[in-house]
Amino acid sequence: MTRLVILLLSLVGAFFAYRELFAPLPLESHFLASVPVKVRMLPQPNTASKVTGDISVEQVVSASSPHADMTLLVLAMGTAYEVFDERDINALSREDLSSLSRRFGTDTGLDAALVRRGFIEHQGKKGYELVVNLGRDKGEMVQRIYTHDNHLLMLMASYASDARERKTAMAFLDSLEFL
Repeated sequence: MTRLVILLLSLVGAFFAYRELFAPLPLESHFLASVPVKVRMLPQPNTASKVTGDISVEQVVSASSPHADMTLLVLAMGTAYEVFDERDINALSREDLSSLSRRFGTDTGLDAALVRRGFIEHQGKKGYELVVNLGRDKGEMVQRIYTHDNHLLMLMASYASDARERKTAMAFLDSLEFL
């Protein structure tokens, strides 16, 4: 009987340790006002939107979290002057991002390096992903860019090398739903 109680307490302890140390942080659904998409973010994100004539920009940034190294961001931009479609995503593959990442790293004092870039598929939509290693113990930054409903949609997550932050960032990036 004592062994059973010890086993049960060990299982409960392991569950709570996993939940507090390794499981992704809880995310809540957030609907963007300018484009029909839903994304899961940390609770109470900061939102800002601006519509000037024929241009609309909406930004949603994760509120400060207990993990100060993690940032979750959604940026949506639409304009009447240009149609955003899959051709814009295809054009990203021709951009010279290695010189940009070298400059970014030099200007900010980071030892940033481009890890990978390429096309991705999410819910039947073609997108583009860019992963940058931010250098010594700074973690990674992942950007995913899509077009939807004549809007350019960018999701960005930066996180430290902590496994919990990485899982949370990936859960955020994978939570995008095109409505």
